Amino acid sequence: MSTKILIVDDHQPITKATSAIIDEMKLPNCKIIIAHQLDEAFSVIRSSAISPVDLLIIDLSYENATHSKTFINGDEFIKEIKNLSPETKIIVHSHIKSKERIAYLIRDLEIDAYVQKGGYSLDEIQHAVSLVLEGRCYFSPQLTRAGFAYSDQPFDRRNLLILHALSRGMTTEQIVDFLKHEGIKANSLRTVQQCITDMMVSLNAKTREEMVYIAKSEGLID
Repeated sequence: MSTKILIVDDHQPITKATSAIIDEMKLPNCKIIIAHQLDEAFSVIRSSAISPVDLLIIDLSYENATHSKTFINGDEFIKEIKNLSPETKIIVHSHIKSKERIAYLIRDLEIDAYVQKGGYSLDEIQHAVSLVLEGRCYFSPQLTRAGFAYSDQPFDRRNLLILHALSRGMTTEQIVDFLKHEGIKANSLRTVQQCITDMMVSLNAKTREEMVYIAKSEGLID
């Protein structure tokens, strides 16, 4: 089974770094396509009728969007792709912080993931890609902290279980066994350690104890 991923961003360092971090995932038979403008990306998807794009990773803002013949911004592009290729999963990777705009993307355009651009967002991209290809959703923790409340929690079930386990005083080794018992496949010691580190960064916590306290304050766990 092959996986076709289209990365769209008008900043070449971003597309290059995103492509490299997905390469690190060693997805079987993965083909990565890069486009730096929306019209270019649209041509790729339109010409992929026989072999559709499985995953679209897209920014929303383009410096030369006024030169586009078809699209003003990434929002309009996503709306069109939803009609043209409804089977394509969509991850938005953007600096945009407007609550109204993000809510529109999630509730109306039904994107599969939103990763807030920032210092650690490329690490989040890996996690988002894994979840979305499994048919799940992912939203950056910053969205919850900004006041969003979705039925799909920005922290996926694995992260919430890890937080719950930490709140009960479990060690990393005990958490690995706990995740296996809960049927979580990605449950290696290294994976759990990385999840904890990522969550500490996302919640701006210096210790595990502080992370659990913040998670409870934010309503992520009871």
